[in-house]
Amino acid sequence: MTATRTRAAGSLGIITGLCLLATVVLATPAAAQTWSPAGNLALPRYEHHATLLSDGRVLVTGGSTAVGNTYDTRAAEVYDPAANAWSSAGATANGRAGHVASALPDGRVLVAGGVNANVCTSDTTAEVYDPATNSWSFTGSLSAARYYATGTALPDGRVLVAGGGNRCGTVFNSAEIYDPATGTWSTTGSMTTPREFHDAVALADGRVMVVGGVGPCCSFPALSSAQIYDPATGTWAATGSMATTRIHPSLAALPDGRVLATGGYSGSGFGAVPNGPDVEVWDPSTGTWSATGSLSVPRSGSTLTVLADGGVLAVGGTDGSTYHTSAETWDPGTGAWSPAGAMAASRASHSATVVNGGSVLVAGGYNGAPVGTAELFAHETYDFSGFFAPVNNPPTFNRVKAGAAVPVKFSLNGDQGLDIFEAGYPKSQPITCDTAAPSDGIEETATAGSSSLSYDAATDEYTYVWKTERGWTGCRQLIVKLDDGTTHLAYFSFR
Repeated sequence: MTATRTRAAGSLGIITGLCLLATVVLATPAAAQTWSPAGNLALPRYEHHATLLSDGRVLVTGGSTAVGNTYDTRAAEVYDPAANAWSSAGATANGRAGHVASALPDGRVLVAGGVNANVCTSDTTAEVYDPATNSWSFTGSLSAARYYATGTALPDGRVLVAGGGNRCGTVFNSAEIYDPATGTWSTTGSMTTPREFHDAVALADGRVMVVGGVGPCCSFPALSSAQIYDPATGTWAATGSMATTRIHPSLAALPDGRVLATGGYSGSGFGAVPNGPDVEVWDPSTGTWSATGSLSVPRSGSTLTVLADGGVLAVGGTDGSTYHTSAETWDPGTGAWSPAGAMAASRASHSATVVNGGSVLVAGGYNGAPVGTAELFAHETYDFSGFFAPVNNPPTFNRVKAGAAVPVKFSLNGDQGLDIFEAGYPKSQPITCDTAAPSDGIEETATAGSSSLSYDAATDEYTYVWKTERGWTGCRQLIVKLDDGTTHLAYFSFR
């Protein structure tokens, strides 16, 4: 006897043909997105650095430990995802906050600069952590004492450190490169705009983009500009500016080459205020920024982490009055955000690191006091098979008679229940017909008064019966968004 379970569209909150049949907000299933404890740091801290080691562990260095000028954070810690526990990673010789940290090709970790007391000079020193011996040693020093610079690994294993400032009020436009083969630094081209409290990402083509930050003395303005460093020439070039100024922005380099930016603060270094929930995307093909879907809440001091499925996880942050426990994920296909559960502790100025091939370790932070807890976000994705006959996968257009009920079949490698769709999905929208694309007629239709979903255990197949509208003409895409955040498309032409 075949076990088949069915659910009508009315209880799924499905939109078809952009006509609302029913709207039910579905809770995010625990199997898809969950938060769990990941031990406690020995030293609660914020504005620290977390660096993924070659063996899968995570090294946490530096940061601030209390409100005020307590920058002397020497103790380092390492998280072992296999044991879900923290242990000591020795101590740097100098305490550091606002420093840079970068993994080196040989498995060691470089930390450089930062501030370790309320003094003008900040710190020129650099140290290297060796995980084989769990010990630290000095290496060559920076040419300038800088804090809140950025450190970015280059494709050849060197590390670019750009900008930053010191506590005397100097903001640097200079940049220098660390060579792990020699343990020395060399100067490279300078940025056109001095900046500190900015962020940087490595682009897919090997260049480095710096974004936002605080400009030079003595107004210390918030910046919206961005610049790109080319390691082949050692020079910088301006690219498009964001619509919003962002001190301490949150950035994510997307797999398709784009860059996502949100959060941060506007105003100046003297009076920064949290930004709103707006989000921007930089397109490398045009060098310009454009708006995408907004966050559910403002998240200054949040983190953005690219997930295994190409989505982006935004965690915590503050709107200026509330520190958030919540998280949400961004879909690069639709530009929309979806809830991603909540942490046990609210936090901003924390770290987020991908571990275990896809989970995200969130550690430390600040919520009125330094946070000492860590939590793991598990983002599990279904094993989506692609669509089965009679529906063809893109780029093929499926020819169908308007008003027909189309059986859309697929597998998720097992029975995942019937609450598999993101609220409001599947839905369809008009698209431009591609006359050059292959097409194939739908030979199998179903009888249905409305859309519905069923699962057949014998064939391990889900069938979503999609009821099309009689008045449809031209072409449409069916958007099947699952509650793991993934989106799957099928193209149809109507006659």
